[in-house]
Amino acid sequence: MLVRDLLAGVNDGDTVTLVSQGGAAPGAPRTFDVVHRFYRSGKSASGFQSYFTAGWRQFVEAHRLEVGQVVAFERLERCGGRVVLGTRIFREFEPPGGGLGVPRAPPTRPGRLRVGRATPFQSITIQFVNDMLEGVHSGDKVTLVGAGGAGGAAPLTFDVTYTGHSRNSQVTRINRRFTPGWSQFVKAHALEVGQVVDFERVGRRSGRLVLRVRRIIRNPV
Repeated sequence: MLVRDLLAGVNDGDTVTLVSQGGAAPGAPRTFDVVHRFYRSGKSASGFQSYFTAGWRQFVEAHRLEVGQVVAFERLERCGGRVVLGTRIFREFEPPGGGLGVPRAPPTRPGRLRVGRATPFQSITIQFVNDMLEGVHSGDKVTLVGAGGAGGAAPLTFDVTYTGHSRNSQVTRINRRFTPGWSQFVKAHALEVGQVVDFERVGRRSGRLVLRVRRIIRNPV
């Protein structure tokens, strides 16, 4: 088990450093800081799901990893109190043990939002945050690239603000949502409550995260 063998002493939310083989091109090894997360997926003692979030996408892109390829890890010494893992990539066959298969989710799974009631904001699930909003902080702007217009017209872009929490005089509440700009996105696409929008992560433009509409489901099951 990855957690037992390699991440002993690493808690939910801790940062782990991955030492690469030098990326896609030959050269000195690079390092990538990733965040380790886990949660209980059942009532049994073994019912835990463990995964890397922030930083993993950069590791995958730097090594041009594809779905199904395998990364083997070796635990090295701690550095500055942080666990360090050496990595080895197997592109065409699986290693004898200690490997982590590159999952389909990071490069291909769409971020899905179900349109809420008519308000200036759209609530966002923690799954959407983990899949789509890596590196985005509360108050940051995100650019949404809409579906193409009629007659092959270029898609419109919409700047929305991601808010991770709201605060009053007594308490800070977790309210993950898109605020200014979301209502314009909804109107431009004639979206109705309950319809679904699938987004894909494109990259960054002028330092701002860009999400593109992959498809709109007008009549979700």
